[in-house]
Amino acid sequence: MRTILLILASVSALLNAGMVILGRGSWLHTVAVLAAGIYVGLPALFLGGCGYLVGYRKDVARIAVAVFVLTTSLVISLIPGRALVKHDIAAARTYCESLMPGIDRYRQEHGVYPLTIAVVAHGENMPRLLRNTSFYWSDGQTYGFNFGDPRGMMNFVGYNSHTRQWDEWH
Repeated sequence: MRTILLILASVSALLNAGMVILGRGSWLHTVAVLAAGIYVGLPALFLGGCGYLVGYRKDVARIAVAVFVLTTSLVISLIPGRALVKHDIAAARTYCESLMPGIDRYRQEHGVYPLTIAVVAHGENMPRLLRNTSFYWSDGQTYGFNFGDPRGMMNFVGYNSHTRQWDEWH
């Protein structure tokens, strides 16, 4: 019995680590955890419990309970996942803020803000959420940064040079 619990705890820890690494607190991560618990864990618990009550093999019921425990234990992965997504957003904002002096210097030299970020940024140490260059926009008179917030389907974080503040859209 002790060996089974150790195996169950080890598999749970590996599944949670995988979910944190792959999901990183995103909306899809949350949906996957809920779907695993609802569509795999609960039916396994129900079928295992029914099988146990009608006298079916007890080892089948134990496996069903183990599946339930594994799938519902994935909820634990949401806690470090949320911390990771907050870190990713903070890293993206910090990177964008580090580009602002160069953008302002470009305006002083040329009279307009740069139309592409490639003039100021060279792609080194690019944060995870800014991997494509469409996070920067400018019309010459104002500029801004917009990038997706993975915590929701239509969530975004943005900065506008006109207001000089960050906004979040949820």
